[in-house]
Amino acid sequence: MPFERNSLILVDYTARVKDTGEVFETTRGDVAREHLPDGDAGQGPRLVSIGGRSYPVLSGFGEALAGASVGESITVDIEPERGFGARDKKKVRMMPLRKLGDDAETAEAGDSVEVDGRKGVIRFVGSGRVQVDFNHRHAGKTLTFEGTVTAHLQSAEEKAGAILENKLQKGITFKLEGGGLEVEIPAEIAGADDLQTKKGMARADIFLFVPELESITYLEKHVNAKAARAAGAGGAGGQADPPQEHDHDHDHPHDHDHAHDHDHAHDHDHAHDHDHAHDHDHVHDHDHVHDHDHDRPPDGTPKQ
Repeated sequence: MPFERNSLILVDYTARVKDTGEVFETTRGDVAREHLPDGDAGQGPRLVSIGGRSYPVLSGFGEALAGASVGESITVDIEPERGFGARDKKKVRMMPLRKLGDDAETAEAGDSVEVDGRKGVIRFVGSGRVQVDFNHRHAGKTLTFEGTVTAHLQSAEEKAGAILENKLQKGITFKLEGGGLEVEIPAEIAGADDLQTKKGMARADIFLFVPELESITYLEKHVNAKAARAAGAGGAGGQADPPQEHDHDHDHPHDHDHAHDHDHAHDHDHAHDHDHAHDHDHVHDHDHVHDHDHDRPPDGTPKQ
């Protein structure tokens, strides 16, 4: 039975250039070790949204997956028009070598570069000038995708877990209870500069694919390492547990914004961020900070 639009599935696949057999993308570890040892390929089945914007694949492959079933293996050839497009001569540009900035001194034909926010490949260097091809490196080529649908995610737990692993980290701990989702942020990513962005993206997708969910709470635990070492050195001397800081971010899909601030004096700190989407604002004397973020992740296409 074909999958419905916006179905979430997991797909194990390998993509090749048909004429040469060159592997340029794979989720399979054994294939990645042989053909793409220096990249981050081979990380296991990929999350795909059928016909959706959040987890897309090339249109030709996506259409073939939509008609497949769990456990079914498919092979599909994708023409340039449904892949990375036809080659465009206008995208091959000659420019001063200095446009490459810090890369100008070491630039060679075949190098990947970024100029004015556009990624390209150097085709020629000489006499203070450089020719850069801004076509996708597989533009104009017919591609072959071989894949197997390994799972159709249907329960709220399956969908939320897959989205959290995709946006945050594999093996992340979470709990679904009633209409709420509680997510424990691992200590190793708690201080990441882009954590808030990633949490926002995960939140938006979970509310999209699990519309019955009422709220998401992110829990962050920060341990005072110095106090922990001191407690450990004290052995059985009756030292108290090291002071800890707990951050809680609560996201609720509503139609208006509330900014509330509550101050509590406890042995540990709780920072609560609540996101409410409302049509009007209310400000109260107690502290709950409601952060509103409805940014949807941009359309994605396989990277060059």
